[in-house]
Amino acid sequence: MGRRLPSLWPCLLVCLCSVDCCQSASSRDAGAGAQSWNRIALRSTPAAVDRTFPVGPIVVRADADRAVVMWEPEKACDDGALVFGASADRLDRRVAASRDGRILKAHLGGLQTDTRYAYRVSACGLASGVLELRTAPGPASPIRFAVWGDSQSHPERSARIVERIKRLRPHMTLHVGDVVGDGTVYTQWRDELFTPLRPIGHYLPTHSAMGNHEKNARAYYRYFENPIPEKLRDPARWGANYALRYGNTFFLLLDTNMPGLHAAPRSPGSALVAWIDAQLRSEQARTATWRVAAAHHPALAECWTPGECDRFDGLGVVKDWLFPRLAAHGFHVYFCGHTHAYERGRIGGVLHIISGGAGGDLDEWCRDFAQVERYAIVHHFVLVDAAEDQMVLRAYRAGESEPFDRVVVERGSR
Repeated sequence: MGRRLPSLWPCLLVCLCSVDCCQSASSRDAGAGAQSWNRIALRSTPAAVDRTFPVGPIVVRADADRAVVMWEPEKACDDGALVFGASADRLDRRVAASRDGRILKAHLGGLQTDTRYAYRVSACGLASGVLELRTAPGPASPIRFAVWGDSQSHPERSARIVERIKRLRPHMTLHVGDVVGDGTVYTQWRDELFTPLRPIGHYLPTHSAMGNHEKNARAYYRYFENPIPEKLRDPARWGANYALRYGNTFFLLLDTNMPGLHAAPRSPGSALVAWIDAQLRSEQARTATWRVAAAHHPALAECWTPGECDRFDGLGVVKDWLFPRLAAHGFHVYFCGHTHAYERGRIGGVLHIISGGAGGDLDEWCRDFAQVERYAIVHHFVLVDAAEDQMVLRAYRAGESEPFDRVVVERGSR
């Protein structure tokens, strides 16, 4: 692991912190009851893992008043349904599933904010066990979320990441792309993503940015239920771009693989640029305590594939076009992957975090950028506490209980 500062430096990077700010992260994570040190109501996730169906059930959307659950049986059948209710013995509401080939989705509406619902899915004469999901908290509520990326090709590694995330009780996870090795190979979605995801996917939503290894495959759009705006629903041109508000945090997810974004500096009037600018100015973004952007590609990268250091060092359109926009609209952090390592720095006042260590073979260190303050070539994930007055980010190596990096962003520091 690199870089140049002593172990207490993360607490000093953004704020001159109190003793509580700098104390052991693990002691706060243990918490008392459902409350963490900074008054985030953590999510308790059951231990049950259901293997009735080859894929799922997976919570692919959980807003404040609705949710979407996806699952896939061995064969196509038309009897897919989901029953749900306030508890396992009160599954008194039924939703028929929509079908796309074998993929089934149940759209649950009229839900209460920040409320737990028990559910069971069925299809082809089979039924899962009773599981549960929880709707998103209200717009002012602090949240905890986990960031992971580049989990492709090694489900045995990503499964360990998922199990560690589960123990830390987040509200949701954010994947920064390359969920599979080759998105056009249909079975990889089952084997490399949805099978290791089950322990949290039954219960918590996972939103993802499009990675280059997904290859803009149709499976991405069939499996997920991300809120891609209608005017950008041309995958061949725009890819997958969307925004959402979850609790007190606004998320802007962009597809950095597609020509539409690469052409943004030369096409200021394009539908994509207009939509991005509208999201940056939106009420959902302005009223959020924290503003987060995410995409697959980094602006700068010190690490890259062993023996190929001259092939990639970051994406110019992200650094030169996107980051000035994020800074101008008070965004706090940009998460990305692509580089199979951890890197943390700051560009134009916006925190830049590469978290591409959830499974893929690791990269090597290639070069030095002044903006990059820390790197670590490890399998890992990042846990984010988006609290009332601070955003605390902790990077965890797979299998370890103590974070190897930690940084605090004070509210109002942007």
